[in-house]
Amino acid sequence: MLVCVVEFLAQEPRVVGTVSLVELSKPEYPKLAHMANIVGDVVVEITVQPEGTAEAVLVNGHPMLSSSALASARMSRFECKDCRGPGKYSLVYSFKLKDSDDCCAALSRSAEIMSEAQFAKTQITLLAEKSCLCDPATTVEKKKRSIKCLYLWKCSAG
Repeated sequence: MLVCVVEFLAQEPRVVGTVSLVELSKPEYPKLAHMANIVGDVVVEITVQPEGTAEAVLVNGHPMLSSSALASARMSRFECKDCRGPGKYSLVYSFKLKDSDDCCAALSRSAEIMSEAQFAKTQITLLAEKSCLCDPATTVEKKKRSIKCLYLWKCSAG
């Protein structure tokens, strides 16, 4: 007796159409990562449904940087034109630091955001200035006293 087994392989529905980024939510360089001079890439994959809803998932990246990248991807708007099924879109957030003249003031300045892409916005670079540990005592000016202060207890700056 000959038994024939036929298997039907389930095929995933093909995505017909294109997924595009409509509006990027501005990412921020996390303060703690900036203070610790942490740099690196964070890869986020977004699944976009035909009606436009999106779900972002972290693929890889530094834990201190990934929360900012995920928040940006989740608040961004995507569009799936002529899609019959869910479409995929990947974003790479590159967190970089550059040297500056005044590293003590680096934390008070916001990071520059650059979008590097040829055909679609897939690479987002955040460029911030390197920070350093600064002694606040070096920035305090000493008060100048007048000659009257030699004899008086309470002196004002002159």
